[in-house]
Amino acid sequence: MNFNWITFFTLIIAVITALFVWWQVSKLNKQIQLQALLDLDKEWNSKTMLDCRAEVCGIIKDKKDLTDEDLSVIEELLEYLEKVCSLVQLGILDKESVWHVTGWYIERYYYSLKERDIITNLRRKWTTEPDCTLYADIEEIYKRLIKMEEKEMKTTKESIEADFKKYENKFFEAERS
Repeated sequence: MNFNWITFFTLIIAVITALFVWWQVSKLNKQIQLQALLDLDKEWNSKTMLDCRAEVCGIIKDKKDLTDEDLSVIEELLEYLEKVCSLVQLGILDKESVWHVTGWYIERYYYSLKERDIITNLRRKWTTEPDCTLYADIEEIYKRLIKMEEKEMKTTKESIEADFKKYENKFFEAERS
């Protein structure tokens, strides 16, 4: 058998090219993810969203019977959080990045709204049967973020949620100011 040097070098160049393309695509993916996170952070800290967050915390903390207007304000916040979580579900953002950037808020808002049955009420608002697809991405990402936190903090879900409950008023006050 004759060894063909041209074929060998062509193969080496093809492998190097493929590795370079893979490297470029991974860098581009990180750049797109970073830009998405920066855009989401800008929206999260906008005057409109800060006002919404403050109002939601006031509603959650101070009211027992929620009006349709209250639920609309809460829906505005949940729609933002659902958007972030949907981007994770679609693979556009990775859960580690979201955990570091907005996971803290996702966990606390979801926990507070879930504990007060507000998400359940919103799921019933639009259909005769609760629409479990509504805010399903938040629910799923909440579970994943809690698992990450359990691992990172070397604790349990119950302990994490107990802390959410214990420091809930402090969180609401911080968000309202």
